[in-house]
Formats: sequence, C-alpha cells, structure tokens
Amino acid sequence: MQKAMIYIYLEYHTDDITGEQILCDESFSFFRKHNCFRKLGQTHGLPLSHSNFTHTDDKDKLDKSNVNNNSSAVKPDFDLSNTGFTPEDMLETNSSLFQLNHPVYVGPPQRRLSDKWQLYGYHKLFEYKSANLSTTCHFNPAYPGYVLKIVENAPSSLYKLNDNGKASICEILLPHAKLSSNKYEPGVTTCSKWRPDGVALCTGHSDGNVNLWSMEGHYMTSVRVDAAVTAVAFSGSRAYWNEVDAADVPYYVAVGCATGEVLVYKVENNKFKIFKRYSHTTCITDVEWKSPTVVSSTSMGGNLVLYDVTSDSSKELMLSSVNNVPFMEWDYYGRYLAIVDDTEILKVYKPKENEVDGDLVLLSGHKAKLIGASWYSGTFEKSSCRICTIAMDKQMIVWDVAAECLVMSLALDQMPTTVSVSPNDSLVAIGSYGNSVKMYALPNLTLVCSFYDQTVPTNVSWSADRQHLLYNVFNLQRTLIVPLNTLSSIQSD
Repeated sequence: MQKAMIYIYLEYHTDDITGEQILCDESFSFFRKHNCFRKLGQTHGLPLSHSNFTHTDDKDKLDKSNVNNNSSAVKPDFDLSNTGFTPEDMLETNSSLFQLNHPVYVGPPQRRLSDKWQLYGYHKLFEYKSANLSTTCHFNPAYPGYVLKIVENAPSSLYKLNDNGKASICEILLPHAKLSSNKYEPGVTTCSKWRPDGVALCTGHSDGNVNLWSMEGHYMTSVRVDAAVTAVAFSGSRAYWNEVDAADVPYYVAVGCATGEVLVYKVENNKFKIFKRYSHTTCITDVEWKSPTVVSSTSMGGNLVLYDVTSDSSKELMLSSVNNVPFMEWDYYGRYLAIVDDTEILKVYKPKENEVDGDLVLLSGHKAKLIGASWYSGTFEKSSCRICTIAMDKQMIVWDVAAECLVMSLALDQMPTTVSVSPNDSLVAIGSYGNSVKMYALPNLTLVCSFYDQTVPTNVSWSADRQHLLYNVFNLQRTLIVPLNTLSSIQSD
C-alpha cells in the first residue's frame, strides 16, 4: 500500500525544450500543494504515453538539433515582402542563435530562479536599422494581437501577432507594416498613438508630417506642419470611444510641435482641417484629451495647459519638472488628470463643471521621487478612480483619487522602472532594475508570476484579452511578447 501511494504521488513536468517527461525533484508532502510547472493541457502531472525514450537519447537528439539550428541561424532568412522593409534592414539579433544566447527565465512562484527554467513559446519583434535604439511598444487597446512599435531615430512599425502553434523557444515576429513619413522617405517617427477604440492610429514625424493609419497599417490621410512633431493625441476619453459609433462621428487630433505650438485638427471623412491653435513657450512633450472638446498639454519645464477647443477657455499650471513630465494621463472617464513630475508627490487635477477650471490635489505617501503611474482600466466604475504609482523608495502605492487616500501599498525588492495595470484590473505588472517583470494579483498584491531577462525592462503593455504581455528593455530594440495562458496561476485568475 505504501509503495502504491508513493507511485501515485510521483509527479512529472515537461521539459519545454526537449519535450521529455522529467520526474520532479520537489519532496513529497501531504500538507503542501505540489507546485511544479506543467505545460498547459497536461494537468495531472503524470508522464505522457508517448514519452518512452531515455534521457540520454533525448539529449543526443537535442544536441544534434542545436548544432543544425546554430549553423543556419547566423543568416536568418525572412520574407519581408509587403512589409515595407528590405533585406538591408535585417540585423543579426533576429537570428535564433542570438535568442539562445539571451534566454528569458520563469521565476517565482512557478519556478525557483536558481533552476534557470527557460521561458518557452514567446515572440520577439523583428529588429531593424540598429539594435541599440531605444524602443517603446504598445498593444492595441481594443483588438488583441496588434502591436505599435516606436523606435528612436527610425520609422515606427506595426506588428500583428498570429499564434501559429509552432513549438520553439522563440519565434521572430515580422513587421506587418512600416509607418513611414511619406512614400519617398521612411523618415523618423517622433510620436505615435492608438485611438482609444483601436481602429486607427496616428504618427508624428521629425519632418512635420502627421499621418493617420488604419489598425491594419493602411495609410488614410496626412497633414504637414511647419515644425518637428513631438506629440499627437485623439480627442475623447476611453469611455467616450466605447460609447460612440466610430464610423459616423467626427473627432479632433491634437498635434504638439517642437516650437511650443499645439494645433488642433478636425478629422471628418478622413480629412484634416485646422480648427484651433494655442501655444506654450517651450517644446511640447505630451498631449492628452479629457473629453471630445478639452485637451491638456505639457511642455519642457513643466508647464501644463488645459484648453477647451469650443469655448477657447484655458487654465495654466506650473509643475516641478526640469525636462519633461514623465506621466500625464486622464482616467477612463476623463474626470481626473494624474501627473507625475520631479517630486515624490502625486498631483491630481480635478476640473469643475466647465471642464477647465478646477483644483489641484497633492497626494503624499512616497518618500522619494516618483517614477511612473498606471490608471486602473475602468472595467469597474467603482475602481476607475484608482491609480498605481511607483517611486525610488522601492514602493508601489494604490491610490483612490476620488477619496484622496492611499488604499494599499507594496514594498518591492528592487528599484522599479515601469508599472502597468491589466485591462480587467486583476493584475499589475512591475518592471525593475533586477531585470525582472513581476505580476501581482489585485487587490491582494500577491506575486503570481515573474520573468527574468538579461537587461532592465523599461516599458510594459498588456494585450486587450490579457493573454499576452510585452516588455521593452533599456536602450535596445529587444521587445518580447510573453504568452500568459501557459501559466496555471495566471490562467485561473
């Protein structure tokens, strides 16, 4: 009977690289749930029926496979037709050999970091121009699988994620479209932004071109301004775009320029028409819309202006910022404007009835300079006024800006770099100087998943269906899309 019980409780996990069923080395206990990692689809932990080869045989097969792969990985062969890119844009960092030399590991609670448990089945965005270019990527806010990539000193590009079921450590995802400045020159994209409903995106370029694209990367229309474009934004809050019929409603696009001017264009029937303009004294750094008619903008030095494009009323505030404001964003309904500047205080502007005049609220809780922030998604109206902040005191705080109070906090083991709340407000991802991206469950803030890279993550973005998470790393094009549906603790949430 004792032998039978031992046999029954033997557990196996699947090696994601070899496919071999390996007996788990965790000691058995009646009082602790066995927490070894198993591939999705094999929940019982017993060896698969076809796993009848030996460890030595499989290792030999893997070694031979790696030799073959490495010999051909130096010169990757990709079909770049219909993407706007050429073979000259190809970099060695797109090779599978490069990926094997820069593995990503699964961390606690799924695996001990000392196990060096390599992540399996992720995607890496195709790199072009130069590998050492700072990059920021954003998933489409409404349609899963579409990724906007913004590269320093290069044109932006659009990627479309298609899970083809291939079994490999890493798949290189080729670009779906190049978002060039014009048909003659790719130019340099200085800013890009999705429309909140995800059906369109806008790009601004150093030569003054402002282009409108469909979510598939098809060119729709453009306008040219007399200076380098530094910020673009679509009118309306996220709640507004979820309520209107996007096909029938005209809207505005605000364009910030290096000269300090903000130009507001009305877009109707895919045509730009100048509507209003106002100015700062220095270069525009960010533009965000509160509603279909009220826009906010910041400039170098920390100057914040709120402007109503229909009534021409405005409000100006000075923030504590030497260069640019790291974070300025309205909540889901456009009721509160959260601002992160060069201080340890979260500033929240609360407009009154006329949507421009209001009160500036200061929320103190951090003991060092703020780094970034992320609003709750607005899935639930009760929590739409909550926001997460991270700071140099190695702390994350969740605030209720309506009640002007601290809700909960979390002490971090490493200095954070970026924070992002998932689309359904169930998880928050935090990148850190520990080369990690950690995901915590909301509202209890328990660690549910972590990934460890070779470089510091600087930006995190969630897919709309919460099935994937992407992150960028410091001063590199390296962009990885991680599947979250293979991790049991994530999938069950």
